[in-house]
Amino acid sequence: PVFRFDTRGTPCERALASAGEVLVIEQSLCGQFEGCDAISELAPESYCAAPLRDLDGANLGLLFAFDSAPQGIDASAESLLRAAAARA
Repeated sequence: PVFRFDTRGTPCERALASAGEVLVIEQSLCGQFEGCDAISELAPESYCAAPLRDLDGANLGLLFAFDSAPQGIDASAESLLRAAAARA
């Protein structure tokens, strides 16, 4: 489903500002974004995201996942996330 929300003060804002890189926050997500109501409500511990961009490089959105437990991401998982975002 498509949904929209204000990304200011969220990890999504940080991911959208990246230069196409995958953003990974392995733990303590709530502590890093205490002022974010959506994060407070869901209480995830970890987050990863890749920006979705059009051919001109404009942001279209994000492909992201979060988990209630600390999670790292290895090189193959990061590569898969980047490839999926490029094809979206």
